[in-house]
Amino acid sequence: MITLASLKEALGQPFAVEHIQFLPKAIQQNQKRQWICLALPYANKRVYEDRLNAVAFGLWSTPYTPPYTEGNKLIVPATVIVCDVTHTDYGEAYLMVPSRRGEQHEQENSATEAYSQAFRRACSKFLLGRYLYDLRKLWLPYDVNTKKIAISEAERLAWVEKLYMDAGLQPRPPALTRSALSGNASRSQRSAGTAPIVSPPAESPSGHEESQPPQPEQSASQVGTSEAKPRPDAPEVSSDDTDAAALQIATSYPGNLFLDWVAKQVNRDPGRIIRICTHYRVQQLYQLTQTQRADLTRRLKAQQAQQTSKPIPSESAVPSSSH
Repeated sequence: MITLASLKEALGQPFAVEHIQFLPKAIQQNQKRQWICLALPYANKRVYEDRLNAVAFGLWSTPYTPPYTEGNKLIVPATVIVCDVTHTDYGEAYLMVPSRRGEQHEQENSATEAYSQAFRRACSKFLLGRYLYDLRKLWLPYDVNTKKIAISEAERLAWVEKLYMDAGLQPRPPALTRSALSGNASRSQRSAGTAPIVSPPAESPSGHEESQPPQPEQSASQVGTSEAKPRPDAPEVSSDDTDAAALQIATSYPGNLFLDWVAKQVNRDPGRIIRICTHYRVQQLYQLTQTQRADLTRRLKAQQAQQTSKPIPSESAVPSSSH
C-alpha cells in the first residue's frame, strides 16, 4: 500500500536541471549603471504535476477553493491532497499594474500566476520542490526592454548545475516511477549531478553579490580541438573493483547534454564509464575538467570515425589505462 510516508523520498527529490527557471526580483541598477536582478530558482507548475503523476497517479487531487481580493491584489488559495493528507497555501498577484507611461492597466494572467504560486507553495509542504527555497540566490543581468533575465540558455543550465553542486544535490531522471520507489529501479540508472566550471561570484559595486557569467557545458561540437594532457599513469582497475563501482555509477545524465553524449558513445556501459573516470582520476564524469572533457571528446570522435571505416574492439572507445 502506498502511503504519504512511502512517497517522502521521491517527492523530495530535486527536479531535473533543465526544468529549473529563474524568476527576476529586486530589479535595480548597479554602480556601473547596469541593470541586474535577484534571480530566484523555480519550476513551472506542470513540473510539479508531472512529479505527482509519476509517483502518486490517482492518489492526489486539487479541490476548488474560491479566490478573493484585498485591495489591488487577487488572493488565490490552492489545496493539494496527497494520499488523503491535505495542505493549503495562498498565492497573490496584482490586478492593476502601471504602464511605462504611469497609467494603470489590467494585469494579464493574474489568476493563473496567483494559483500557480499557491499550488507550488502547497506542494512544498509535502517536500515537493521545497529545496528550491534553500538554493543560493544569484544576481544576474536583466534586460529592461524584454523584462527578462539576460542570460543564454546554456548559461541558465550552467548556473542551475552550479547551484545544485553547491547544495550537494544530485538530480535523478525526471520520470520517477512507483517501481523506483519500491527499489526495483537500478541504482546505475540514477543521474549524477553536474558541475560546470564557473567563475566565483564577485562583489558588485552596489554591494550585492553579482554573479559572474558561468562557463557553460560544452557540447561535442563546441569542445576545442587543442591537445589536452591526460594523466598517463592512471592506475589499473581490477574487474572486482569495476563490478562494485558499476552499481553506483551513473549511465544517464538527462540534465547534462555533454555527459549524456559521452555515456551514449560508450553504449551506457558502466564498466567503460568507470575506466574513463579512472583514466582521468575522477570518481564521476561530472568531475572532469574542461581540458579533460576536450581530450575525451577528441578521443571519442576519433573512435567514432574509425568505427565507420572498420570494426574495432569495444574497449578502444575508452582511454587505455596504459596510454
